Amino acid sequence: MSLIWGFCNYQNDDDGMLIHKQMYDPIKDFPHSKHHFETQRNVGAGHMLVANTPEAVYENLPIYLKQEQVLFTAQGRIDNRVELAGKLGLKIDDRCTDGTLILQSYLKWKRDCVQYLKGDWSFAVFDYSDQALFIARDQMGYTSLYYYQDETGFYFSSSIKSILSLPSYKRRLNELHFVRHLTLWDDSIDKHGTYFQDIFSLPIAHMLSVKNRKVSQERYWHPKNISISYRKNKQDYADEMLHLFQSAVKARLRSHKPVASMLSGDWIAVLLAI
Repeated sequence: MSLIWGFCNYQNDDDGMLIHKQMYDPIKDFPHSKHHFETQRNVGAGHMLVANTPEAVYENLPIYLKQEQVLFTAQGRIDNRVELAGKLGLKIDDRCTDGTLILQSYLKWKRDCVQYLKGDWSFAVFDYSDQALFIARDQMGYTSLYYYQDETGFYFSSSIKSILSLPSYKRRLNELHFVRHLTLWDDSIDKHGTYFQDIFSLPIAHMLSVKNRKVSQERYWHPKNISISYRKNKQDYADEMLHLFQSAVKARLRSHKPVASMLSGDWIAVLLAI
């Protein structure tokens, strides 16, 4: 999975490339094929490519679109590529990257684009016409996004190490979060927190906006809102479940390298017992 990061610099006299370096250095040893920085005015975005699909090798992010006035970066995998491309009027081929699909979805539907994206993904876009940063995460995936804000700026990254390396951040233990994990406390308490004070994580199915230095969050999807589908008989349920399962597995097997799997020791013990 690729990594992304970025910032809104509240001190315009600071060098954007210096901030990029501060956020990239702690993760530069992670395996990746290439990385790129982009800074426009006081906003920056970065991308570290780990190609996980055949199309990802053609990914070139972040990207600044001058006409649309947006700076965009993304990571992850889109599973409904054909369906989404049809709604966007795009030709789907081996060079149509998932980043392109996410970007075009944002340009067409703006923040409502999160309702059309299926897979494991997260992205960030700064809209210069609105002077606002928008960040979103998938509904049930394993991508991660952390963020931090102080008087120098707003910072985000899919690796918490990028934020811990910032000179303006002083490491402090988030005692509430630490105790909650030790005691299996209610997850609804401090659910956005991390082990580090003032560094927060963006939960699944959430989107975040930053405008005029004000941070706001919103949950855009919840399992309880899924409509119930009824079928005529039990076999119809079984057939549809098998179809959905096979489709989900097929989507996750898209790779430009051979795919492997492994079993944990517990599962091996179960199989041997059988």
